[in-house]
Amino acid sequence: MTEQMEEINSKFYRNEVPYPWSESHGLGFASIKPLMGWLQDLFNRVEFFRDWEVNGLPSKFWISAFYFPHAFIAAIKQNYSRKNQIEFNKINIDFEFLSSDGSAFMTEKPEDGC
Repeated sequence: MTEQMEEINSKFYRNEVPYPWSESHGLGFASIKPLMGWLQDLFNRVEFFRDWEVNGLPSKFWISAFYFPHAFIAAIKQNYSRKNQIEFNKINIDFEFLSSDGSAFMTEKPEDGC
């Protein structure tokens, strides 16, 4: 077994995210969770994006699922500014935080934005 494989195996044994999967290596996402929690979070993220792909734009977004949420918010502003012919820098974003279990009341998409 190579040295890298031994290190990965050791990380698995200690329930830690191995370096090749980590954010510091550029392939993973920031998290302080142990490996099992990190994997569950990864599966949840994949499910969120797969649902979006299959069923279209969701009525609410799990902002933490994005690797770089700032780019997502900038894209929302860009789409809105083009559609309504408003300068990008004059658009403000307002957030409504929902319950962490997703059982909040929002079931329909807004006319504009997300």
